[in-house]
Amino acid sequence: PPFSSAHPLPVAARGDAGAALSGGMTRSKASRGGSIGSRGSASGKGEEGQTFVCAHCRINISGEASLIQHVEGKKHELAAGSQPLKLMPNHAGMIPQMSPSTRQRLGYKGPAGTGGGGGGR
Repeated sequence: PPFSSAHPLPVAARGDAGAALSGGMTRSKASRGGSIGSRGSASGKGEEGQTFVCAHCRINISGEASLIQHVEGKKHELAAGSQPLKLMPNHAGMIPQMSPSTRQRLGYKGPAGTGGGGGGR
């Protein structure tokens, strides 16, 4: 044969023409990827219980680092103006705890948290 391949037929003859056009991933494999591009999805770093909900912007934010980035960003500044940070209960009905350093950095005066890990003294 002129080339070596795991399959005896060329890609187009196997019916995987979509794989050749999509860089090797067939449509069925690409569609199993989950919620790519969804706003506020879990980061995959074990922060599922750390989903904050910004009351000003009405978005879900996964983890303290992302919360800091959001609150210090332009979109939040436009939505909240000079109002202090306000969080709403998340899908689990709780406002996650945050570390004292994050509370201080964001000037958060709301409840210490209604469950979840983190926070403390």
